[in-house]
Amino acid sequence: MKQLRACYLFSKTPLPKTCPHEINSIILQLQKLQTKEQYLKGAYDFITNRYESRRLDTVFKVFELYSTSLESLWNREGFMHCTNQNYLLAILLVRSGLFAESDIKLQWALVDLCPHQYLKIKLHDERWVEVDCWGRHYGVGFGNHAHGFNTTLRKSFVA
Repeated sequence: MKQLRACYLFSKTPLPKTCPHEINSIILQLQKLQTKEQYLKGAYDFITNRYESRRLDTVFKVFELYSTSLESLWNREGFMHCTNQNYLLAILLVRSGLFAESDIKLQWALVDLCPHQYLKIKLHDERWVEVDCWGRHYGVGFGNHAHGFNTTLRKSFVA
């Protein structure tokens, strides 16, 4: 029987030693990008295009925080919690060889009085960038994070 776990919920979940072929294939495609920042933006685009953010589902689908395997998490369609999107993004970053686990910091904020997680990613020369995959669908751009009431009620995907 597989143990249920919530990826990245309260602390960093250990990243898997091996990844399914589909994930490795995406990593190879992204590695064609020329710089570390381009790779990060490409991985961010991939996650935000593949998974959706919905405020009500964040509450009503609380049990989807728990996953039985990386494959089941990866194969989901539609809605995904911020913590799980961050976990998948971390896998794409670290398995690329361009980022170390120490280059990824978990950060928390309140969005409409609910806890919300985003990441800070180290690029180079001690430069850190905020990455909020979940927030992108609510108008929060790359380099920023959702907090307070700064997100729109209507989804507005930001390029």
